[in-house]
Amino acid sequence: KKSGADKSAEWSSPKRRHSRALLLPRQQTFVTMASSTTSSNEIMGSPKIPKPVKALLLWEDPKKSGAILAGATVMYFLLEMSGYTMLYLIPTLMLVAVIASFVFSAGSRFLGRSHAAIKIPELDDTAARQISANIQFASNRAGAVANKVLSGEEPVSTLKVAAGLYLLSYIGRFFHVFTLAYLVVVLAFTAPKVYQLKKTEIDKLLSTATRQLVEYKKVVEQQVLSKLPASMRPKAAVPKSE
Repeated sequence: KKSGADKSAEWSSPKRRHSRALLLPRQQTFVTMASSTTSSNEIMGSPKIPKPVKALLLWEDPKKSGAILAGATVMYFLLEMSGYTMLYLIPTLMLVAVIASFVFSAGSRFLGRSHAAIKIPELDDTAARQISANIQFASNRAGAVANKVLSGEEPVSTLKVAAGLYLLSYIGRFFHVFTLAYLVVVLAFTAPKVYQLKKTEIDKLLSTATRQLVEYKKVVEQQVLSKLPASMRPKAAVPKSE
């Protein structure tokens, strides 16, 4: 068995410090994101979004952005009129890609011409550890929320999740996967640019709407909690004495 000193030294080792550095900032980021509103400028300024994507979504080159949006619109209407399902389209597109790649490679070799080799990049150790840490954090967070919701420890959280699932099921009655995907594309190409042009007016509207939603949420929670038995009500946090 390891002694306390050995365990302390192991926990303070570089690998352990690296693992904690991967997880702790994400926990703090989650809390910060839950308590603040992220503007479109902050999202578009994130280093995680490549510059070419930012340029497209902000219409820095109107011809290119318009062409991509028009192409997505044409593809959406073609898929809508065809009536094909995702289970049919995905394997069919993969089959076309495999056959086209094989024919192109075989034709290039037959004609004695060089062709660009297709090579899927491999993950290095650093990227694999980062992905593993992301999956671990997301899985633990989802498990903790699911435990609270399913166990009934927090009735308000259970009601929120139930309301969200009902809203999703209600929306799903009117839209399917292709329509939702197209709506996401349209919003991505319109919302950032509109916000950039009307930032002041939109910020004022969002601030007013947020205050009203918070007040309405408090009223609803108080009404719901007042109807619950005392044993099911969440306990108020007791401030620690210094």
